[in-house]
Amino acid sequence: MNKTCVELKEAIIKAHQTETSVSEAEQLSAKCLAASMALADDIRAVDLKARMRKIGLRNIRSQAYLDELAKHEKKPTEAYIDAAINLNVDIAPLEMELADKEVELNNLKHYYEVFKEAHQYFRAIMKAGFGGG
Repeated sequence: MNKTCVELKEAIIKAHQTETSVSEAEQLSAKCLAASMALADDIRAVDLKARMRKIGLRNIRSQAYLDELAKHEKKPTEAYIDAAINLNVDIAPLEMELADKEVELNNLKHYYEVFKEAHQYFRAIMKAGFGGG
């Protein structure tokens, strides 16, 4: 998460603990929009990386499956092949990388939703401060 998002997270926590003026709400509302745009780009990039890792992992698992079949005269059971693939030293690190990217993606999506809600919250403060309804 970039520096702006960390600062905005702290500002949201502060706004929850203290009274927020209309001008502060206006600034924070705009910062939430800017952070959401930046996060949308980050989400796209991380999602692409996760998808690429998933494709690579699927290809390596397929090759490991074929390699395992080639080792035997008679076709082994699917359970045996699955166990052999899961023990493949090339696969475990790729699965960990994929899991890491998926967790990162979920975290970014969570912050995107938080900033979206915070933007609406600060807009409500602005409307109330200007006598809107």
